[in-house]
Amino acid sequence: MTAGESLPISGIILAGGIGSRFWPLSRSQYPKQVLRLLGSESMIQSTIERLLPRIPLEHMIVVTNAAQADVIGLELRRKCWENIRLILEPEGRNTAPAVGLAAALLGEENADGLLAVFPADHFIRDQASLLAALDLGARWAKAGYLVTFGIPPHRPETGYGYIKQGEPLDAGGSGFRAERFIEKPDLARAKDFLTEGGYYWNSGIFLFRRDLLLEAISRYLPELSQGLSRLKEDASREALAEIYREFPNISLDHGIMERADNVAVVPVEMGWNDVGT
Repeated sequence: MTAGESLPISGIILAGGIGSRFWPLSRSQYPKQVLRLLGSESMIQSTIERLLPRIPLEHMIVVTNAAQADVIGLELRRKCWENIRLILEPEGRNTAPAVGLAAALLGEENADGLLAVFPADHFIRDQASLLAALDLGARWAKAGYLVTFGIPPHRPETGYGYIKQGEPLDAGGSGFRAERFIEKPDLARAKDFLTEGGYYWNSGIFLFRRDLLLEAISRYLPELSQGLSRLKEDASREALAEIYREFPNISLDHGIMERADNVAVVPVEMGWNDVGT
């Protein structure tokens, strides 16, 4: 990749949770993604706004569940974002089926195109650092890595998962192999991570080639892969409802990222906070 070149990216925005920790502000029919917690825009609007300099509206997909279609659709229409594709899950089955569904329904015209995954409930203060990190991540994703973005920890946080960095991918330290993922630690272990260094908070933001994601799903989540193949033949509402209930209820982290041997972590300091925690 030449200096200054930006590889095209499609964005998958996950907006299917109800935000039980925000109850009673957030409920199943008024989910956390439409709350205005940090300003005049809803969380989903803020998520999309910060990506627009890098990802055009026509290359964005919002995945939510059918019960929230109206309220999420209203948030998009309020910004005149009718170009964003809305994919509806018949029921919540966690992030691996949601991302797999979006990847499967994109079509085959750009089989090795880059897909980035963004939860709709994050606060990111430094937009410029996020966009620069996406450019770095796109470089490693194009080279064949499943990329996750790691946040340098500032405190011994017990509410986030961690990623331990492995060997560097280049001399500049722009990316590392992900040595392992660690579940939310207790306080003593979190303090050890901070002292030792080389550990990052797992942001839940991912970037990969579409073909490599689908290959990983086929390898590590064969039931999901088989169902997605069936949906390519028939993606009607009835077929989707029947097939979707058979999908495993598993996150992208547990289902793919923790198992694959081609995972890279790109460190980024961007004023990140998982508001849901």
